[in-house]
Amino acid sequence: MFFYLAKIGWFLLQPLVAVIAIAALGWIAMRLGFGRLGGAMTLLAAVILVLVSLSPLGLVMTAALENRFPRPEIMPRDVAGIVVLGGSFDTRVARTRGVVELNEAADRVTTALALARMYPDATLLFSGGVAAAFSDDVPETQSAEAFYLSMGLDPNRLKLDARARDTFENARYSLELADPKPGETWLLVTSAYHMPRAVGCF
Repeated sequence: MFFYLAKIGWFLLQPLVAVIAIAALGWIAMRLGFGRLGGAMTLLAAVILVLVSLSPLGLVMTAALENRFPRPEIMPRDVAGIVVLGGSFDTRVARTRGVVELNEAADRVTTALALARMYPDATLLFSGGVAAAFSDDVPETQSAEAFYLSMGLDPNRLKLDARARDTFENARYSLELADPKPGETWLLVTSAYHMPRAVGCF
């Protein structure tokens, strides 16, 4: 239930949805004879639209998240495993065309691949199921498996978690699948802006 509420909440909190809602309320207000209120709401919607689309406000807000957890300057000597979170593949393309399609978060899987080559004995665990709440889709693990195997990764090193639908479930199911032993070091790979949420869940 929480998964669906979170998806609906995220949809409603997006700036563009707020702009449309304010503009619609302004139009309704004008139709009801509240011209001044309707005009003010329409102007407010326009100002918000300009701020979120043309100003660097979004980049400034994102940078605050991206800078909270910098990459380690000195990498550990021994790594037992690498956990990479889903979000890198366009599953609509995978579902309709049957090919691997990377999106703007592709650096998650490419960085994990580079780390897997740096630590040839480490397990690579990819966590990403079906994130769509109200439509049919395929798990990201299908694309991830095809991508990593095509890049020459030993299939015996690859573990796939197709159950996780959000970051909390990424942490929950990755822990079960990894079964880390005391003293082991595991690396967590995700986008910089997503790292605070991921670290909190893991």
